[in-house]
Amino acid sequence: MLYQAGVFASRSSLRCCRIRFTWALALL
Repeated sequence: MLYQAGVFASRSSLRCCRIRFTWALALL
């Protein structure tokens, strides 16, 4: 169960980073 929580956290963080990256490209 702890492994699933870690995978979920990593996926959510990757998603947030990807959204921030797209926002940076849009602002540039």
